[in-house]
Amino acid sequence: MTQTITPEEMKNLESAWMRTNGIPSILLMEQAARGVLNSMDQYVSPEGHVLFLCGPGANGGDGYAAARMFHARGGNATVLTYGGMPQGDALVMRRLAELSGVPCMPMDTFSFQNLSADLVMDALFGTGLTRSLDTALTVHLQDIVRSGIPVLALDIPSGLCGRTGSILGYAMPAVETVTFHRPKQGLFLRNGPSLTGHVTVWPLGLESMDPDYPGLSVMEPGDLETCIPLRRPNSHKGTWGHVAIFAGSPGMAGAAVCCGRGALHAGAGLVTFLARSSLLSVLQTCVPSAMCLPLPEEGGLITPEAIPAVLSFLEGMDCAVAGCGLRTTPDLPPLLDVFLRAPCPVVWDADALNLLSKSPRSLRPCDCITPHPAEAARLLGIRVDQVLNEPLEALRALHQRYGCCVILKGSCTLMTDGTREAVHTLPCPALARGGSGDVLSGILGALYARAHQSEPDLVLLQSAVMVHSLAGLRAQDVFGADGATMDRIIESIRLDARSVL
Repeated sequence: MTQTITPEEMKNLESAWMRTNGIPSILLMEQAARGVLNSMDQYVSPEGHVLFLCGPGANGGDGYAAARMFHARGGNATVLTYGGMPQGDALVMRRLAELSGVPCMPMDTFSFQNLSADLVMDALFGTGLTRSLDTALTVHLQDIVRSGIPVLALDIPSGLCGRTGSILGYAMPAVETVTFHRPKQGLFLRNGPSLTGHVTVWPLGLESMDPDYPGLSVMEPGDLETCIPLRRPNSHKGTWGHVAIFAGSPGMAGAAVCCGRGALHAGAGLVTFLARSSLLSVLQTCVPSAMCLPLPEEGGLITPEAIPAVLSFLEGMDCAVAGCGLRTTPDLPPLLDVFLRAPCPVVWDADALNLLSKSPRSLRPCDCITPHPAEAARLLGIRVDQVLNEPLEALRALHQRYGCCVILKGSCTLMTDGTREAVHTLPCPALARGGSGDVLSGILGALYARAHQSEPDLVLLQSAVMVHSLAGLRAQDVFGADGATMDRIIESIRLDARSVL
């Protein structure tokens, strides 16, 4: 597990370290440059040609240092400068590069026609940038993108906000971003995942001074092996928990099937559908290893007699999932009120969230809501673009309003248990299809049940999202992002990171 840091926190940390140790920032620049060279090796040969784009600030200083080091070991380094002469230690780094024989020329004097280089190093602006890139610079960066030359970003792609992940006018995408000490949270929010490429964290030696800023927790695939208990030889079906799934409706039985199969493939010992009696044959045919509690119907609506039966049944459950493919018919609110009183944790998804948005009420800390941005907007009574533009604020607002754990789904899925927050950093295009959220709810229900857990736990939420994403990547690797259907993704569920490229 790693944790993110904001640009402001990183600046304060570096200042405190330098002040306490009486050491100038030039040493941090040297250490950062070594990290850059370490990553460059996979893109360029020792004698290859690299264009270093260096801005006027500390980020540019890191770039000048990397150019000097690359030149010193026999590489062909060219520095294109932007924004005038740097100051302080960054100016020292520029002078050292020039004295070492590295050519430094203003970007405006360089011809980007027929651009030729093995790699471009983006050291124009760091995480402190708050203004939009100007038009002339944007034109040059677009020329680089069109050239197809790979770009390695130093700390963050220039033009990407290190706090929010928003684009400041324009940002040049990178194949890899070498960031320092801790990843900046903007690398994983909003536009960050589509611009940063692979994120590599390089240490600067600040660990002893880190005041443990909480940041966003980031789970790596390998963390699963220590986060999810393995099946013991002497275990039985009760050891791994019983999940109740209240889901499905005419025309939407597939959502219940996806949820139930997701729970079973994630290792739940028992799964029981609480479903309309008319769906019984579909569910038991598609998910034969699950049980069913048929709910009586009349005129297509579940009758009130189902309420005491559901309440009694929930007494023996380890977790319940409610909402997948339910629709929002008038018979459902009284039944969902039963889940508010359930003795086990409840995962609220899909139509359960839509009904909840019409009659907001407080949930319990052990419960979890799993909205996508449109559902989150309805739950908060705001526009979808507000959720997309400020997802972290939306996450916090959801917890504040409903009092439970939250998984805010999206290309950068965010999570909170009310105390800590996390971001998922392994997006999978194959999961952008109907049924994906239903599978995630099933996985989450299974992990809750396996843990026999009645208290919120951020690691459990992270584990469910990671298992879901890895299943998508396995299926995508075999069938492609378009061919990785939900059945194939479900079949690819495993509770570890093996066989993932």
